[in-house]
Amino acid sequence: MSFANKYLEKNFGDFLFVAPEEFPKIEFWVVIPCFNEFNLNETFHSLFNCQEPQNQIGVVVVVNDSEKTSIEIKVQNKRTLVEIDKLKNQSPEWLTIHSIYVESLPEKHAGVGWARKIGMDWVISHFNKTNNKNGIILSLDADTTVEANYFCETQSYFETHPKSVAATVYFEHRIENNAQIEGILLYELYMRYYKNALEYCNFPHSIYTVGSAFAVRASAYVAQGGMNRRKAGEDFYFLHKLMPLGKVGEINSTSVFPSSRLSDRVPFGTGPALKKHQEGSNDLNYCYPLSALVVLNDFFSNLNRYYCLGSDLTLSNISSNLVLQKYVKESGFLEELKSLIANCSNYSIFQIRFFHIFNAFKLLKWLNFAKTNGFSKLNLLSECERLSHLIEPRLKKTPSNLELLLKFYRKCDKARGNI
Repeated sequence: MSFANKYLEKNFGDFLFVAPEEFPKIEFWVVIPCFNEFNLNETFHSLFNCQEPQNQIGVVVVVNDSEKTSIEIKVQNKRTLVEIDKLKNQSPEWLTIHSIYVESLPEKHAGVGWARKIGMDWVISHFNKTNNKNGIILSLDADTTVEANYFCETQSYFETHPKSVAATVYFEHRIENNAQIEGILLYELYMRYYKNALEYCNFPHSIYTVGSAFAVRASAYVAQGGMNRRKAGEDFYFLHKLMPLGKVGEINSTSVFPSSRLSDRVPFGTGPALKKHQEGSNDLNYCYPLSALVVLNDFFSNLNRYYCLGSDLTLSNISSNLVLQKYVKESGFLEELKSLIANCSNYSIFQIRFFHIFNAFKLLKWLNFAKTNGFSKLNLLSECERLSHLIEPRLKKTPSNLELLLKFYRKCDKARGNI
């Protein structure tokens, strides 16, 4: 019995596409959702120009539209299919291209999440034919380019990190329009601030969730239940739900370069954030305050004490911060924590399960609670400067403007290496 039989049976339906029998065995597949794209050449030629990897590479493009998509976009999607056929003739011998056209998806769920799921499920059906549970799915976008060592480094990572169920890939947004420079720099800086602040606070599941910059093992994809159909944020939910299955690592030895174009295709994300910024919104200038994150440092550092106290654990034991005490009480987390302690036979198990409960979703709930209880949002640049000194206390010169701060945090991420 192949590893994904039950998964494929559960997901059987009108929009489950199955890989043809005649496909040769391919262990690395790139999945690219595609909607109303006018030029795939840049993305594909960056893939074609990659260093030749050890293993054959497959790329599946999911061209999709919904039942409410305009005739003009449907026509463009069909042009894209013709463009993909031309690209097949230009690809190197080690790269195989396949396209799927998904027409008139039900509007309720149509979007990038469902398109990504359709492509990933198709790859799973391919892996299932040879019972290849260790096959790798790379997630990319149709407006994203990659560094020349992209395939070699991702393949090397999974060979040398057999326990990793997935990994994020280092990214840097491309600057494509002078009018968007400030917006995209702020957007990326916020992402790096948030991730590095969680690192500093010893939160073990601090990861980037960029749809065009992650990879997952086939076995973990199936065990997690597959990609979701969210119209946006599908990457965030998918990657964080992988956490209980094993390590989600980082590949920092190569880069992907997402687009910084304006967009209203999804309700939130890069495109909408940049569009709002260009229209005069100052949302990108503000962030959750570092103090609301640093409070968690002591909280996470005292897990052993909580476990030892058991049923005697009180709010004052958890934190001296009154706002965090209030959150723990009103959210019911204190009783949840006591119940967890009672059901863990040793501290090691408790430590792992604690972060299954106090996960990225609960952490966001804390930050939003804190925002309405005295921890209002603050200037992003100022908070980034403060964090830079916590990360590097001996820092001689504080990065003091947007470009220098982003350069500093990019350097921090690269310096971690592959983990």
